[in-house]
Amino acid sequence: MEGVFDELPEGDYEMHPYEIDDEGIYIYHYQWNGTTQSTFYKIESVENGIVTSRFGNSLDDLSRVSYFFVDKVKAVEFFNSQNSPSDF
Repeated sequence: MEGVFDELPEGDYEMHPYEIDDEGIYIYHYQWNGTTQSTFYKIESVENGIVTSRFGNSLDDLSRVSYFFVDKVKAVEFFNSQNSPSDF
């Protein structure tokens, strides 16, 4: 398997504590190349073992969707429902 880096660059990435605000928004802080960044996650639903959230770089731009699965079976079922065998 090949990727962008043979190994992760040293010192370019640093995690910071997360917070949950009064609205229940999960805010993940990290530092990349000396600049502190934040990603905001808003839980939309918890259903049948799948946690769905919207996320983005600001509260005004939660345009991407994230899924968290409570077990591998749920993850595989979801993956198969989103992809057909011809996609492989």
